[in-house]
Amino acid sequence: MLYEKLLSIYKEKKLNQEFDESMLNNLFEQIDWSMKRGRRNLSPYKFASTSGVEMNRAVAFFMYFSDPEIGIFDLEYFIECNSNNCQERIYLTKEMLNDRLNILNCEECAKSFSVEEIMDQIKVYFRLSDTACILYKQVGVPEKKKSDPNSIFGILNGMSDNLKSVSPSSSNNTIDKASEGETNTESVSLSTIVEINKQSVTPILDYEFLQDAADFIHG
Repeated sequence: MLYEKLLSIYKEKKLNQEFDESMLNNLFEQIDWSMKRGRRNLSPYKFASTSGVEMNRAVAFFMYFSDPEIGIFDLEYFIECNSNNCQERIYLTKEMLNDRLNILNCEECAKSFSVEEIMDQIKVYFRLSDTACILYKQVGVPEKKKSDPNSIFGILNGMSDNLKSVSPSSSNNTIDKASEGETNTESVSLSTIVEINKQSVTPILDYEFLQDAADFIHG
């Protein structure tokens, strides 16, 4: 059922005008790979590598599937506290980000931040929604979409770890929640999402705070 959901979004958003349908198959395979390992945060870096596209195109593709009405991703926002090497992860909501003057507090070290202060430090996970997880577990996905032995994604993930290339950007990204056993290269910066949204003829994501963030980041 999940593949049918992905295909319906692909068609509704007319993504065939920008993205080859093979990327849709790669997306499903990455979801399948991640879910079998108990992971809900998908890596645009891995997707860019397996799909043979630039990072920003991979992020844009993920953004189209993050529509709050019909998408399969929830965007999860966070910062890492930089007070005295605290590094506590502080999760944020869209409501918190709608006002630059909102004050955020680190529960670990008690440091306070205004949204305006940390706007350019915010990172984002593309996290599979509850609905997407339910659809994934339902029967009805065409078997050929579940596993294609000739797919780039399948080939790369069948290789031993020491044969796989590592993204040069991996050192700049954070790990997912430890309880889910995620590796790094899962998150992207909010500024990347803002820039992609700004460059699109029609904004991919119509969130009030994204426009506010664009105004702030670009001065």
